Amino acid sequence: MGDAYDYVKKSLLEYFVLEKNQILTIPLFTEPFIVENNDLAFYSHITGSSQTDIIKDPFLPANRDSYLVRALEKINHHLVVFIDPDTGLSQNLGRLQNKYLNLEEVVPFASRAKNVIIYDQSFSNSRSEAKHDNMRTKLHFFFENSIFGFYVDLQASFLFLSKSEQLIQDLQNDLVSKHFVLDERIITLPKNNC
Repeated sequence: MGDAYDYVKKSLLEYFVLEKNQILTIPLFTEPFIVENNDLAFYSHITGSSQTDIIKDPFLPANRDSYLVRALEKINHHLVVFIDPDTGLSQNLGRLQNKYLNLEEVVPFASRAKNVIIYDQSFSNSRSEAKHDNMRTKLHFFFENSIFGFYVDLQASFLFLSKSEQLIQDLQNDLVSKHFVLDERIITLPKNNC
């Protein structure tokens, strides 16, 4: 914690704090020492969440299913949910399963919350064209599950999801019109793919 990406998260999440949204933060800490050393105050500062709105348990393979169930129980349709997996989203979990969140695991969160924001670090070493194709592949998966979304491609990549197409369109327009994000940094599905 405390790297440059954390400050990119902070600047993007400030928009939601300014809009008076309640944010539930699901950090998916993969190292128990983060929780044990009480680094939550710093994480709370970065995300704009109160410490009571941060799920504090470590996200380990042994408790993965129960962790996700407990996280889902805290969500209502008024919440903005910020999910911060260690490495991002993946379609294939493999041996590093606690470092990633599976796309299928995200669908219930996006179906229940007002909207979901996911920090997706899985693109950090990708070339821009391949990166955007991979983003669109993930967006298409969610679209097929009746979830709408877009990516914001900054120094870090963020995925925005909602069951409401109108909310996603309004959010995308608002982020651009209030100069939080340049229009060319927003990655969507082509209109003929929807």
